Amino acid sequence: MGSNIFSVSKLPVILVVISLFALAFMPSFVHAADTCKVRADISTKEASDLLNRTRANVGSGSELDLDGDDSSDNALLCTYGLIKFATNLLFVAVLAIATFFIALSAFYFITAGQNPDKVQKARNFLIWAVVGLVVASLARVIPAIVRGIIGL
Repeated sequence: MGSNIFSVSKLPVILVVISLFALAFMPSFVHAADTCKVRADISTKEASDLLNRTRANVGSGSELDLDGDDSSDNALLCTYGLIKFATNLLFVAVLAIATFFIALSAFYFITAGQNPDKVQKARNFLIWAVVGLVVASLARVIPAIVRGIIGL
């Protein structure tokens, strides 16, 4: 019987190899740039809180100069915009996946009939979809709560 390359016991090794490969070739993918493109809207309050000084809002798609006097501030804003974009994208993906599993759960409930195994399977899909929605919602809300507590 052949071994499966994607078995659970080999997963950590595969992740380490992929990480080392990414680290080895990352410099070839990253290059110095004179400008950066902001990926998500940054409000005036967010920009001012990040930089500890008043700064106008930065719209999605804005090009910020990385060579001038504000280059470190602009780099921070670009990084923040990228992180905000990625978390928004991840949130939408989690919502889409949870919605799919809720629909799948409904299908299993409808087709289960009197089969208790299928009913349990449908119930498990529904429970884990709701858990996913709760975790995604908490991930969106907790940073705002922490910013409110520490006064940012």
